Amino acid sequence: MSPTPASRVLRTPVRNTVGEDTADKFEWQVSVAAADACRLLREVKTRSAPLPSGDGPVIISEHHEDWAIIKGRHAELVSAKHRESSTGAWTLPELVASGGVAHLFHEWRRTGRGARCRLVSNSGLKAGPAQKVGLATHLARSQTASLSSAQTQALDLAVDQLTRQLMMNAEVAHLTPAERSSGRDRRTFSPVPALLLDVRRFMASLVFDCDRPQAKYIDSSSPADYVQPLIRVLGGDVTRAAEVWREIKSQLRPRMQGHGETPAGSLDYLSALASDDPALSLREEHIARRTIHIDGLLEVVAAMLATTPVRPIPTSIYRDRLSIKMDRGGCSPSQIAAAQHHVSAWVTASTDLVPDAPGFHPAVDKLRMKLERAALQAEIDAIDNSVQGDQYGRGVMSNLYEQVDALQTFAAPPFPLTYEVVLGGMLQHATQCRLWFGPRFTIEPDAVDGASLKPSGEGGQHDGR
Repeated sequence: MSPTPASRVLRTPVRNTVGEDTADKFEWQVSVAAADACRLLREVKTRSAPLPSGDGPVIISEHHEDWAIIKGRHAELVSAKHRESSTGAWTLPELVASGGVAHLFHEWRRTGRGARCRLVSNSGLKAGPAQKVGLATHLARSQTASLSSAQTQALDLAVDQLTRQLMMNAEVAHLTPAERSSGRDRRTFSPVPALLLDVRRFMASLVFDCDRPQAKYIDSSSPADYVQPLIRVLGGDVTRAAEVWREIKSQLRPRMQGHGETPAGSLDYLSALASDDPALSLREEHIARRTIHIDGLLEVVAAMLATTPVRPIPTSIYRDRLSIKMDRGGCSPSQIAAAQHHVSAWVTASTDLVPDAPGFHPAVDKLRMKLERAALQAEIDAIDNSVQGDQYGRGVMSNLYEQVDALQTFAAPPFPLTYEVVLGGMLQHATQCRLWFGPRFTIEPDAVDGASLKPSGEGGQHDGR
């Protein structure tokens, strides 16, 4: 029987270069891997027929790439690259070098050219060569006879451009001497036909998954994006999505650090040393500690949903308009605490840091109006997206987050437009009855801190907006 992609990925020794530069983005990688786990959990649950015992999908962290997914005979190598929003979209040279495509190409070759490859990122492909290569991966998966002449030409050009970039990164891609070219000017490179053919095959296996949330947003959006669809299939309570998300991440985190439990614990390591082939046994023990079995994870999640959740006793009663509104809108205590901090940052910046000189205060007023429009747009978008119930407030917050990057480029107020200041400038409109996180309501005056709110409306009531 010929080796399968899965068996090649499992048996090929792992080099020590994987994951050395990802410690600062580790938690984001755990979240992205958890999203993959949610997808696999849903696939397992919705299969028409269960797989034989032991044949269920697994995720193996730091195996050739940031993680590998094994499903029966099939394997997928996943490289996860977080990118700060200030750096912009990926260019083709960046994709191949720092984006990890050269490393993916090498591992794809080492493991027999049969694995599917995926680059996961929070940043898209820049218009031009990078975007053309991304589009050409779809063409590479098509039958050659089905392509038009224009599509064939576009594919050939993308293959040539990617090949030349791999030649520029020959060391990382581990190209053979015959595949390399002297000099650094890619215009003078002459890719050998065998390398062009290999790159074309690689592109047919390559998927760009480049629309993931940034690190500071991913845990806020993931319960709704990834966990609620899973819980619906399992017949559970979708309001427990955040709780289930934390549990899935807690199951993955030690595996991604290489600290996962094995049936015999540390005895597995001692047994590997005493075996007839210690190198092979140690590799198997290494893989076991980094492997999470989706079938087992499904049992954990199902058991969790079958139990009655423990509802914590509230530790505080909110006494300001913003917090009361966010709480009624379904926002979490951590979101409310962060919002209070952001509003405080805005108040400090827009008052204490503004010089008392002509021209400065009009600039602040102009910025304040722009932030108000952005806040109102966030609420309108939540309504347009039909966000309902206790998800409405979280939807508004998610929309506010999306507004921050664009607003940080606003022309020159007399203070720095940090993330906290911009977000606080939008949130402070909730304290002025201009932004909602849920249904409109009013509250009695003694329900809020009278020192921070003024009565509004007839009868001395405070508007709870």
